[in-house]
Amino acid sequence: MADDFSLNFLFGLISKTPPHKVLGYLIWAKGMRLDQAKERFAAMSLREILVVLETEFAADAVLSKDPLVYARWFELLRDHMPRDLGTVIYNAELRERYRHLLERAVGKTRLQELLLPEQPAAAGARRLIPKTPPSVDPSAFLSHWAKELQTIILVAKTLAELPCAFDELLAQQKWAKGYVGARVEDDSEVQSVLNDAWRRIYQKLHTFDPSKGTFRSFALIWVTYAIRDYYRAFPAEPSPQSPAPPETPNGRGPRPAEERMFPMNNPTFISKL
Repeated sequence: MADDFSLNFLFGLISKTPPHKVLGYLIWAKGMRLDQAKERFAAMSLREILVVLETEFAADAVLSKDPLVYARWFELLRDHMPRDLGTVIYNAELRERYRHLLERAVGKTRLQELLLPEQPAAAGARRLIPKTPPSVDPSAFLSHWAKELQTIILVAKTLAELPCAFDELLAQQKWAKGYVGARVEDDSEVQSVLNDAWRRIYQKLHTFDPSKGTFRSFALIWVTYAIRDYYRAFPAEPSPQSPAPPETPNGRGPRPAEERMFPMNNPTFISKL
């Protein structure tokens, strides 16, 4: 990071990020293989991992002088340790996954409890996410958390208007083009819709809150709006051989073309986005 101004954006985002994800990134930044890290830290509490990593980072000549100022990361993490896990996680899916841990102090929660597959849902409870397949390697969670923090760092740099930061964020989020391409039939319009989506994301970037979800879930909101408005700009015209649609019983006439083409109130349609 270039200066205190940009670091303030980063620290603000780090303070809102679930602490186990931050620790996952720090484990990755230390250069450990994730399978080795899982074996070393899985049985330890988050507080114990914090102490070990803080000591090792301070003793490392490179990491101790890193421009990301990891010392401040550890300060923010220490502030989270006495709090209940439920007070630092607001995302509905994570709260469902860790529902049995929400009243546990962050610092007393063991890493393996956060890496294990989701527990069976309580009787009658509505499942928000599918059960994690037993075949998934728990160390994959560490990799995922590290990637989330890499994105958060790019978001902070973009908010600070550092050169090329937004371009790096776009290059990292390759999924967006495929997502739009699968939903916009005209290939020649995909880039235009994608540009509109990223314009919206950039304008709302200051509202991104890592405690409420990943950057991808945040970006999807604005990608979906861009796709919706693309279809709304092209109202469907009735075929010349088809009779004019009749008025509805309430006398209001047929639904607007954009509602027929892009039924945002249809849960089945929305689930495909």
